Amino acid sequence: MTMKAIYLTKEEELVFNKLPLESRKQWKVENEVVDYVDTDEQRKIRIELLSLNSPALQSLKKNLLVAVSDDQIKKIMIEADISQISDGDLAELFFAMGPTVPGFIILQLLHEVLAAKDIEAIHALSVIRRNLLLSLAGK
Repeated sequence: MTMKAIYLTKEEELVFNKLPLESRKQWKVENEVVDYVDTDEQRKIRIELLSLNSPALQSLKKNLLVAVSDDQIKKIMIEADISQISDGDLAELFFAMGPTVPGFIILQLLHEVLAAKDIEAIHALSVIRRNLLLSLAGK
């Protein structure tokens, strides 16, 4: 069986390692080490520039613009239903949110894993975050 890389921070890896072996046996944890610090101002500018096609996302955008803390942003994003969003809008949304938000969601999902297939979503978010980090860090 080929192992797939999943990119996790140290904190996320601690939670991942508590999952049953059956759930994690196909994954090779690679530490997320890209050194980039996103600021609230940078994120706000990216959100302001966000151009979305979905009307539901316009409401999400307004909520994100008035959020004043990471905890508020985390709550908004975890409660948002993004299941019907086009891939293009989803990509723009994650770029605007920056690498911190996928990390919030990854940690939340790690605490909720019920089956090995749940890790696929975490893997996808870890790849999105890795690419955001590399892009924003200019690597």
